[in-house]
Amino acid sequence: MTAHKLLFAGLGLVAILVIWSVASGHPAAEPQDTIGIGATKGVKIRVGTFERKNLLVAFYGSTHFDKTMKEWRVELAQARKDGDEAKIKEIEAKGAAAQEVAHKQLAGEAPLTNILESLKGDMAKIAKMAGVQMIVEKPLFTDGSVELVDITKQMTKCFTPMKKG
Repeated sequence: MTAHKLLFAGLGLVAILVIWSVASGHPAAEPQDTIGIGATKGVKIRVGTFERKNLLVAFYGSTHFDKTMKEWRVELAQARKDGDEAKIKEIEAKGAAAQEVAHKQLAGEAPLTNILESLKGDMAKIAKMAGVQMIVEKPLFTDGSVELVDITKQMTKCFTPMKKG
């Protein structure tokens, strides 16, 4: 299971336990009993958060994404040269689909799977540099035992911007 899937599974478990606690009338656990995360009373869990829009701008304006686009343009030029209509339609469909995904991601209607996948190798380093134990986009709720840390800049620095010119 990938790190972000484990993270979301863990957050889901925490949410289920909190809902169960509230619904059953049981008081929430003291901070030192925080579900295996290792928090102790008076110690805050540091959670890294990021701004979706800034991450999208950095990724889609990066050399990483530009490389993909250049590969598609080369394939498209070759398909046109060969007169391969099926390949032309396939490549044009990939481009249109990528644009649609980007629009949906910006609107919050699609997950950031492609972007987070490209950051997978950097997540542990980002978390360590920021001093956080977890990275999420936006928590729905936190109590006093959680300190939110904006790590958008650390994440966006992983993408080299395209040269303008």
